[in-house]
Amino acid sequence: MYPLPVETVEERQAPPVDLGELALWMALAGSTAGDLATTFRGLEAGHPEANPVMRPFAKAGRVPLALAAGAGAVLSAVLSRQLRKRHKSAWWVPLVANTVAHTAATLANRRRMR
Repeated sequence: MYPLPVETVEERQAPPVDLGELALWMALAGSTAGDLATTFRGLEAGHPEANPVMRPFAKAGRVPLALAAGAGAVLSAVLSRQLRKRHKSAWWVPLVANTVAHTAATLANRRRMR
């Protein structure tokens, strides 16, 4: 058996954080949370889910709906990462598109509940 090399803390440093990408992640998380919160309030008030893709999940309850919304965010993240690995300049488009969609849904939900 060969001894395994011992790593020092300096050798295991994480890569630098891209603040632009982090900001997009935070925006996506916030817009998804806003969409879910206003959707839950609307469903409790008796309003139907307007998105036909999410409607079956909304009928199944809060947890399936939240998991479906989270899955959409994960898919955006995976696509964005794949684009970034290939050095594509449009790596940010999936994150921004999903953020815009959730923000629009949040605003639409708030308008319906007035």
